[in-house]
Amino acid sequence: MGVFWGNWGVVSIVVLVANTDAAEGSINSPQDNLNLAGDGQFCDAAAQPCPGQRLHRSKGAGVRGAGEGEFDWAGQDEELAHDHVTKDGWDGNGYITFCPCMGNFGNQIEQYLGAIALAKVVNRTLILPPFYHVYHRARQLQNVPFTDLFQLGALRQFHRVIPVHDFLTILAPEHWPAGQRRGYAYPFGGECSLTQSKYFYKDLNPPVVFDDCVPCKLRFDVNFSADERAKGAIKNLWSNSFSPQSHPVLAFNGPIGIFPMIAGNRYLQKYLRWADTAYFAVAQVYISETFGKDIWVAIHLRNGEDWVKACKTDLSTLAYMMASPQCHEKKIGAVTKDLCLPSIPHMLELTLQVFQDVKAKHLFIATDKHPHLQEFRMLLHPLGVSVHHLNPDIPQVDLMILGQADFFIGTCTSSFTSFVKRERDANGKPSIFWGQEYKGFQ
Repeated sequence: MGVFWGNWGVVSIVVLVANTDAAEGSINSPQDNLNLAGDGQFCDAAAQPCPGQRLHRSKGAGVRGAGEGEFDWAGQDEELAHDHVTKDGWDGNGYITFCPCMGNFGNQIEQYLGAIALAKVVNRTLILPPFYHVYHRARQLQNVPFTDLFQLGALRQFHRVIPVHDFLTILAPEHWPAGQRRGYAYPFGGECSLTQSKYFYKDLNPPVVFDDCVPCKLRFDVNFSADERAKGAIKNLWSNSFSPQSHPVLAFNGPIGIFPMIAGNRYLQKYLRWADTAYFAVAQVYISETFGKDIWVAIHLRNGEDWVKACKTDLSTLAYMMASPQCHEKKIGAVTKDLCLPSIPHMLELTLQVFQDVKAKHLFIATDKHPHLQEFRMLLHPLGVSVHHLNPDIPQVDLMILGQADFFIGTCTSSFTSFVKRERDANGKPSIFWGQEYKGFQ
């Protein structure tokens, strides 16, 4: 079932009652799509061998510019993780989960951050769903577990969370058995609609299937930076509508975080810390061997065919476009062509200004299509600057690299850039955007 999600404060939803629990292995699971190497690392079946084993970082150790020692990487936050949890691990405050099934990885992350904020406000443990899909050079990776990319320990510093596979295999059989489950979904028009063949929860392992729609209304526009009175009102609304005793698990078939995300939730990015997978090792080795201790600038170019088509929209009529609120206020005419799809002359001009200012020795280019290597090398060769482009198997490696650059230039309308910008903000690293006047890095 397709889901359309906009910047809505109040939406209609429907409740679905589950009736079966199919046998494990009867449908695709994360293990059907990924080869697991070491401790939960994932790699594609077509990429042999896997890049390596999971690394082990000592407690408190960080990466370059990543807030060394800020988090307990081992996840030893037992008081936070198990508050209101019974001896068998069940949280009496209830659970909430969702399908991050709209858009690319950047969009899914913004939905995730909104869901984290909502779970915290309504005081329910967040069941961490897999990422709906992750692009890989060889083929699309489906249902990638949260822990294959991010660390549980860092997120648990903020709120109680549990991976969906752990929940379904350990807690659900006793506390949320088949036949006693309710799911929550958005209706189409005035009628409830459900297409089970496309339903996200059927692809989990073990699968979960819902039916019997019951419409109701709830608010999802949670700003965790709002005052306590506002958050208290939202918590009371949810508690009165769905008490943990009557509705122990709120499982939505769509995102419960608004896209583009609410500005007050952006700082939650600091609780998303990359897991020590082989892909993280690839990024770290690349940074060390390519840049050493030199100053370097990273840029993100979003210029694939889909993006070129999207940016041909009449931008003058829009108050914002996709993730663009990260770099401007919402008002008609705020989105320009160079904010969405910067011209080559503009990119070269801004890049030259930056290098003349910061005296960096390297340029790293991440892109979904055209890196324009020849143009940038001709521009920067007189300055003695080397230009680099990796084109990794998965774009998350680019994200890991972009987040650690000394300086960064991003695409304002891109949620890929917004991930980088939030991470860099959390770590005190400066960023600017294409399409804006250069006033130096703050």
